[in-house]
Amino acid sequence: MSKPGIKTTEFWISGMMALVGPIVSICVSVRDGSALSDPEALIQSVVLVVSNISSLFAVRGYVSARVKVKTNGNGVSDED
Repeated sequence: MSKPGIKTTEFWISGMMALVGPIVSICVSVRDGSALSDPEALIQSVVLVVSNISSLFAVRGYVSARVKVKTNGNGVSDED
């Protein structure tokens, strides 16, 4: 039995991890405003943002691979 992607645990876990990481790191990096005045803090903030962007690309790649596997590479579900 096949469920639509949005109803799967895999979808929700991947989506939450893709959103929670960047939100937490942005909140941590700007919590006291030091990133605006301290060059070292600014560099750390930029590193956090870049790492989270790369994480989002990784999640996107994972989801694309799963879609390809689940649709047998031809856009049609195994159960169709």
